[in-house]
Amino acid sequence: DCNDTNAAINPGATEICDGLDNNCDGRVDDGLGSTTYYRDADGDGCGDPAVVITTCDTTPPAGYVTNSTDGCPTDAAKCSAGTCGCGTPDDADGNNIPDCLELDLSMLPPAPIAAGTSYVVRINAFAVSTLIPMNGMQLAVKFDATRLQLASIDAVAGTPFNTVLGTSVNNTLGTLKYAIGIGADQTGMTSSADLVDLVFTVKPGADLCAQDIQLAQLQTIGSFKNVFVTNTNIGVNPTLYSLPIMDLDSTKPVITGVPASVTAAADPGSTFGAFVPTPTVLVTDNCNVATSGLLITYPNLTTATAWPIDGMFPVGLTTLKWSATDDTGNETIIDRTIDIANWQLLTIKVQFDTRQVGASTRSIRVTTGTTSQLVNVAMPAWVGATPSVGILADIHIPIAASYSCISAKDNVHSLSAVDFSVDTVGNHYETSFTLIEGDSNDDNRIDVLDFSIFVGDQGNGVATNARSNFDANTVINNADFSCISINFFKRGDTCVAGADADAPLSRVSVKELRRQGLGNLAAADMNGDGWVDLRDMQIYLQGGQAPRASGTHDQGSISGW
Repeated sequence: DCNDTNAAINPGATEICDGLDNNCDGRVDDGLGSTTYYRDADGDGCGDPAVVITTCDTTPPAGYVTNSTDGCPTDAAKCSAGTCGCGTPDDADGNNIPDCLELDLSMLPPAPIAAGTSYVVRINAFAVSTLIPMNGMQLAVKFDATRLQLASIDAVAGTPFNTVLGTSVNNTLGTLKYAIGIGADQTGMTSSADLVDLVFTVKPGADLCAQDIQLAQLQTIGSFKNVFVTNTNIGVNPTLYSLPIMDLDSTKPVITGVPASVTAAADPGSTFGAFVPTPTVLVTDNCNVATSGLLITYPNLTTATAWPIDGMFPVGLTTLKWSATDDTGNETIIDRTIDIANWQLLTIKVQFDTRQVGASTRSIRVTTGTTSQLVNVAMPAWVGATPSVGILADIHIPIAASYSCISAKDNVHSLSAVDFSVDTVGNHYETSFTLIEGDSNDDNRIDVLDFSIFVGDQGNGVATNARSNFDANTVINNADFSCISINFFKRGDTCVAGADADAPLSRVSVKELRRQGLGNLAAADMNGDGWVDLRDMQIYLQGGQAPRASGTHDQGSISGW
């Protein structure tokens, strides 16, 4: 008995795997066999061949496995040999650089350079995958000291390195040596990040017209190079991307003298279009002489590169494009349009033969060729004995090579008047008319029908442009009747030979008026003889007055017969 304190240990006991000599033969766990186990400290299922235990126990101790295949014992994402800390695979892009150590260091160019302004270059780190934590870096930059002066180095919000370890700036030689690291509250850079902004001042008078210039680059200065440092103090050399070689001139050429877009009517006397004067267009550039050009596209889609010699543009929409390009490729384009309408302009000056007591708005029928249109005109009151003139400006009329005759008529007040010698004034036709009043039923003659209408219309409180209100006050009375009596039996003029109105009527029967639905005009039969005629007008002039029907008189259209 080799252990009197333990009854289970004696020469007759069976040997078991417990690290003791159970049968007192002088050997521990003899005859039970043994197994070697390997430490799996990172828990990835692969054992560290350098840390082993051997035991007869067939169950692995905690934290141990039966294999010894872990090439990175502290990298839980990787068993095979390689760059520990990068996981598997450690070179997914196959460029022979472990992804966890693969970095690009870039200078991101700002907006174009301009004299007297700041030129800010951002330093950016780009990682293709999760990095081993980077605890710091060195930044080595050479810059064009003839054009730039480094004013400051500003940390970017969220930078993984907020502690400046050293700075050396030489604005004469154009060099920067800069070292930064993590702060106490930071754990290192493990992904892409913006690092710092290099704020340069563009020197006054700097040559900004040069081409193929590299303003700054990431470049080793002496022994000082661009490098990142891991949390295990391993240096990582990034791939460097400096500012591109570029043309410094970013200022576009200036085009002056380009006219505004034009919208116009066709010129009087032209069936083609309208004249637009040739502009004086100049092109200047801050660095060199720019190449310039003009492209004109007409309504029929034909093109030209020069202003038309006669300055004439056709009816329709023409587009114009002025362009200028400098040696750097900066381009300025200005677009304009010339829209010539498919009509011409007419201005008419109108006055009436009757003194206008008040102001009114008259409706004038303008006839050009076979086209008629009603145009309202504001007629002011006469000033003393000076007739008032109403102007119908910019009336749209069909395009014609010429107009030999134009007519105008107030449709409920006057006869028509014509002009056989229409003037051309600037960009429009122009004419003037004095309209003879007294025609109330638009039959272009002054006769007993107009007298009959007047009798029915007379009264107070009427509109200044009411029918039979020839002098534009608020009452239809004897003053208005004078227009009929003075101009009695006159006919209006027309542009077409033989198209004059029928002869004026000297009488009309009440029976005929009623047959025509105009029985209300029978009030003009002053003597009750069944006719409206000159005798009734005489009686009215002598102060006679026939009985008038009750109700409101209809001022509808009345035609002569």
